[in-house]
Amino acid sequence: MKPLILGLALSLGASIALVGCNKGDSAVGTVPPPAKVEKFPEGAKVMDMFPTTVGTQSTFKPVQGDGELVLRVKDVQDQGASKIVTIEVVNQGKVNDTIKWELSEKGIMQLSARNGKVYNPPQLALAPDFKDTKEHPYTGTGPFPSVETGAPDSGELKGALLNRGIETVDTGMGQIEALAVASVYGYKSGKHEYRIANITWFAPKYGIVRMVQETQRNDGQSNSLTLKLVGFRSK
Repeated sequence: MKPLILGLALSLGASIALVGCNKGDSAVGTVPPPAKVEKFPEGAKVMDMFPTTVGTQSTFKPVQGDGELVLRVKDVQDQGASKIVTIEVVNQGKVNDTIKWELSEKGIMQLSARNGKVYNPPQLALAPDFKDTKEHPYTGTGPFPSVETGAPDSGELKGALLNRGIETVDTGMGQIEALAVASVYGYKSGKHEYRIANITWFAPKYGIVRMVQETQRNDGQSNSLTLKLVGFRSK
């Protein structure tokens, strides 16, 4: 199975090695200063939770293993009170997917993935009220997060999403307060049934700063992947 996080096709390669813990050269008995936390700004709105400047680039690496994934803002179009943001997914220097999002006061919606396959209706990625913890169900059609080679890669999707609240997460850029969003989706592709559980953390200015995906299949196969933001550049 090849995992797909929020419609982002990942081909990060095999997990070759883990980086060991570096304890540093601190003297015995000393206590390191507490890590500085980048706070979630008061008054932040849903439109602040995703980059909307063409050329903005976010770089992610897996918590375990090797590889690198880059999300790059290719295009931004105003559509009434909404912004349609096109993101390129870059792996090993090549664009391997282009996805679209819609930002508005109604929330952040994912419009497409897998190079143009649409979600019908659009799939909610972030509800507009950050304190709203109720479940938002979804039933529709769209690209599947993970399939076997040769199996259908789109069709009926059912699931739900909810805000978990503001949490502090580790990134390659330090600790950042971010809004955690949990979702679970199920679908059938070929002879297999899938359950995909995601947690995605959004922070103002950066957009996604950390994400976790767990994939389970009805034959017992499963995998898990955690990515964290390690670099951010706004053109």
